[in-house]
Amino acid sequence: TLWTPCFALSTAWPAARQAMLSIPMPVMVALNIVRVFAVLFLMLAAEGRLTGPFPHSAAWGDIITGVVALPVLWLLKDGAAHHSTAIAAWNLFGAADLVLAIAFGIMSAEGSPLQLFPGPGSEAMQHAPWSFVPTVLVPIWLILHAIIAVQLRRAKLIRENITEQTQGSLIDVEEAKIPWWQEINYPDDWLER
Repeated sequence: TLWTPCFALSTAWPAARQAMLSIPMPVMVALNIVRVFAVLFLMLAAEGRLTGPFPHSAAWGDIITGVVALPVLWLLKDGAAHHSTAIAAWNLFGAADLVLAIAFGIMSAEGSPLQLFPGPGSEAMQHAPWSFVPTVLVPIWLILHAIIAVQLRRAKLIRENITEQTQGSLIDVEEAKIPWWQEINYPDDWLER
């Protein structure tokens, strides 16, 4: 699909990059909740319309990602900085699930040069309405996971920068009785990190 290359190209445009990075993390996490509907892949597998490892891997990975998105949303109420490791683990799992589903889909596709599993494989995913999943939803979710990763990384860099600045100056601040918040020097580009 064209979604992922368009996303990659748009990151070179500062206004587009800033717009993507300004999407609130709770919104991006909440958009993953609908992945629980991947239970439909299990139904297609039960009917014999999807075979091989694809329906089970994709379904259970999506279901887990969607269900765990709810506690991740709850963690985000305190801000991403307080639970960044847990959020990053969920984000990595969700992105890895999508990549694995793509790989299994290709290896299960009838006529694919990489086909390892017998048909019908992922044939149902190539026809409407199921084709909407790999052509629209998966690229959007991959983009959202990439944005979450960048936001978490930037937040970590900012925390490290603030920690580094305050470590040496806390003693000076205490001695001078200057309010500590006046001693923190934010870099000019701190929003873009």
